Amino acid sequence: LEQLGRPPPCAPNSQGFISAEFNAEAPIIKSGYEFTLRGAAGSAAGPDDCNKKPTVDGFYASAVPQNLGTTGTRGFAVDTNMTIFQDVTGAAPGEPLRADDDVSPIQ
Repeated sequence: LEQLGRPPPCAPNSQGFISAEFNAEAPIIKSGYEFTLRGAAGSAAGPDDCNKKPTVDGFYASAVPQNLGTTGTRGFAVDTNMTIFQDVTGAAPGEPLRADDDVSPIQ
Protein backbone atom coordinates (compact mmCIF):
# COMPACT_ATOMS: atom_id res chain seq x y z
CA LEU A 1 0.00 0.00 0.00
CA GLU A 2 2.91 2.31 0.73
CA GLN A 3 4.11 2.01 -2.87
CA LEU A 4 0.64 2.73 -4.25
CA GLY A 5 0.43 5.86 -2.10
CA ARG A 6 3.59 7.44 -3.49
CA PRO A 7 3.42 9.82 -6.46
CA PRO A 8 5.32 8.52 -9.51
CA PRO A 9 8.83 10.05 -9.84
CA CYS A 10 8.04 11.40 -13.31
CA ALA A 11 5.27 13.51 -11.72
CA PRO A 12 6.47 14.29 -8.17
CA ASN A 13 3.79 16.94 -7.60
CA SER A 14 0.98 14.52 -8.44
CA GLN A 15 -0.86 12.16 -6.13
CA GLY A 16 -0.36 8.46 -5.51
CA PHE A 17 -2.63 5.79 -6.94
CA ILE A 18 -4.64 5.32 -3.72
CA SER A 19 -6.21 7.63 -1.17
CA ALA A 20 -3.94 8.78 1.65
CA GLU A 21 -6.15 7.03 4.22
CA PHE A 22 -5.06 3.67 2.75
CA ASN A 23 -1.38 4.67 2.75
CA ALA A 24 -0.88 4.07 6.48
CA GLU A 25 0.50 1.50 8.90
CA ALA A 26 -1.41 -1.77 9.09
CA PRO A 27 -4.10 -2.45 10.00
CA ILE A 28 -6.00 -0.14 7.69
CA ILE A 29 -9.48 0.56 9.14
CA LYS A 30 -12.20 2.12 6.98
CA SER A 31 -15.97 2.10 7.56
CA GLY A 32 -15.65 -0.60 10.23
CA TYR A 33 -13.59 -2.98 8.07
CA GLU A 34 -9.94 -3.98 8.37
CA PHE A 35 -8.17 -4.08 5.00
CA THR A 36 -5.04 -6.05 4.07
CA LEU A 37 -3.03 -6.33 0.85
CA ARG A 38 -0.17 -8.75 0.22
CA GLY A 39 1.45 -10.87 -2.43
CA ALA A 40 -0.66 -13.87 -3.43
CA ALA A 41 0.34 -17.36 -2.35
CA GLY A 42 2.83 -18.63 -4.90
CA SER A 43 3.48 -15.20 -6.39
CA ALA A 44 6.92 -14.50 -7.81
CA ALA A 45 9.04 -11.38 -8.14
CA GLY A 46 7.73 -8.94 -10.73
CA PRO A 47 9.30 -5.92 -12.41
CA ASP A 48 10.18 -2.79 -10.47
CA ASP A 49 7.35 -0.26 -10.26
CA CYS A 50 7.53 3.37 -11.43
CA ASN A 51 9.11 4.30 -8.07
CA LYS A 52 11.83 1.70 -8.74
CA LYS A 53 10.56 -0.58 -5.93
CA PRO A 54 10.21 -4.36 -6.33
CA THR A 55 6.80 -5.85 -7.04
CA VAL A 56 5.25 -9.32 -7.18
CA ASP A 57 3.20 -10.83 -10.00
CA GLY A 58 0.11 -11.60 -7.94
CA PHE A 59 -1.88 -10.08 -5.09
CA TYR A 60 -4.46 -10.99 -2.45
CA ALA A 61 -6.55 -8.33 -0.68
CA SER A 62 -9.16 -8.80 2.02
CA ALA A 63 -11.58 -6.81 4.14
CA VAL A 64 -13.13 -8.19 7.34
CA PRO A 65 -15.46 -6.55 9.86
CA GLN A 66 -13.58 -4.93 12.73
CA ASN A 67 -16.42 -5.98 15.05
CA LEU A 68 -18.34 -8.90 13.54
CA GLY A 69 -22.09 -8.30 13.69
CA THR A 70 -21.67 -4.60 14.53
CA THR A 71 -19.55 -3.11 11.73
CA GLY A 72 -20.33 -5.87 9.22
CA THR A 73 -21.39 -9.46 8.76
CA ARG A 74 -19.43 -10.57 5.68
CA GLY A 75 -15.74 -10.86 4.85
CA PHE A 76 -14.42 -10.09 1.38
CA ALA A 77 -11.36 -10.95 -0.69
CA VAL A 78 -10.04 -10.44 -4.21
CA ASP A 79 -6.94 -11.71 -5.95
CA THR A 80 -5.13 -11.37 -9.25
CA ASN A 81 -8.11 -12.91 -11.08
CA MET A 82 -10.15 -9.80 -10.07
CA THR A 83 -13.27 -11.62 -8.83
CA ILE A 84 -14.48 -10.42 -5.42
CA PHE A 85 -15.60 -13.21 -3.09
CA GLN A 86 -17.67 -12.87 0.09
CA ASP A 87 -17.73 -15.12 3.15
CA VAL A 88 -21.03 -14.98 5.06
CA THR A 89 -19.27 -16.00 8.32
CA GLY A 90 -17.36 -12.70 8.36
CA ALA A 91 -13.95 -14.30 7.76
CA ALA A 92 -11.77 -13.39 4.80
CA PRO A 93 -12.19 -15.96 2.02
CA GLY A 94 -8.96 -17.95 1.84
CA GLU A 95 -6.63 -18.68 -1.01
CA PRO A 96 -7.20 -19.99 -3.55
CA LEU A 97 -10.46 -18.09 -3.89
CA ARG A 98 -13.26 -20.51 -4.78
CA ALA A 99 -16.93 -20.98 -3.94
CA ASP A 100 -18.03 -23.34 -1.14
CA ASP A 101 -20.82 -23.45 1.48
CA ASP A 102 -19.92 -20.07 3.03
CA VAL A 103 -17.98 -18.41 0.20
CA SER A 104 -19.39 -17.11 -3.08
CA PRO A 105 -18.41 -14.62 -5.78
CA ILE A 106 -20.24 -11.31 -5.71
CA GLN A 107 -22.35 -11.03 -8.84
